[in-house]
Amino acid sequence: MIHADLPKNPEGLLHRSGRTGRAGRKGTSVLIVPYPARRRTERLLRDAKIEAHWSEPPSADDVKKRDQERLLDDAVLSDPITNDERAIISALLQRHDVDQIAAAFARLYRKGQPAPEDLMAAPASAQNPARPAPRPQGFDQSAWITLTVGYAQKAEPRWLIPMICKAGGITKRDIGTIRIEDRVTHVELNAAVIESCVTHLDADGRIEKHIVAMPMRTDTQPDQRERPQRPQRSERPERPQRQDRPDRQERSDRPARPGRNERQAQDARRGKPPAGKHPAGGKPPKGKPNKKKKGWNPAD
Repeated sequence: MIHADLPKNPEGLLHRSGRTGRAGRKGTSVLIVPYPARRRTERLLRDAKIEAHWSEPPSADDVKKRDQERLLDDAVLSDPITNDERAIISALLQRHDVDQIAAAFARLYRKGQPAPEDLMAAPASAQNPARPAPRPQGFDQSAWITLTVGYAQKAEPRWLIPMICKAGGITKRDIGTIRIEDRVTHVELNAAVIESCVTHLDADGRIEKHIVAMPMRTDTQPDQRERPQRPQRSERPERPQRQDRPDRQERSDRPARPGRNERQAQDARRGKPPAGKHPAGGKPPKGKPNKKKKGWNPAD
């Protein structure tokens, strides 16, 4: 059983791996684990109480060698020849030699199989994958490379770092300072991995379609631009003090406000009508007059 995708929990791992053996038979469960997912896979195996054997993936040459052994040990080569097959065998030997027939047989055998590929090996800096060392604050010896991309091409570290790791076969732990300029970007790498990083690139150092990596000279280093300091604020002038105001009277010192009945009596003495009422000949009430709607007349 080969797990192309890692299970998300121990129950899924045990359920898949249970298909490797039936009726008392034993099988092998293989997990294809990318290097960045190794820690998560170790926790998954620990929770499932499984002791796994870790190994490097087979190379393309190992796969071809295994296919060749499987071809030579195939039972079809040892089966007896039947009378129906002798006619086609004689026709093949008359038209082609033995080497050509054997080559055609091998090609037909490999025709339905995918071509093997070499996988990226674990980085050399991973000495103890079970407990990685803390990320260093700096490198004892570093080297700089220049990328043909900058602010004009909207360069950002969030997509520059994965691109460099994938193209150079390194991890983000091997990348130090990144200085982005208008047209180029300078990247600091650990000197221990600079040679392997260059060998992973193409002959012209091309990383992407329009991005090329060029090593910098040892006597050249990007300028360390300091952030401009913010100008100090001028001292605010003191706010002028307000003129002294007289103290407000306390509520107890204020005269009491007359009640409603007293106010109505005062208004009556002054000849002021009560609130909400208008005397005869006074101001008409506000609002549009209520006009009676004129009916429709055929003579109109």
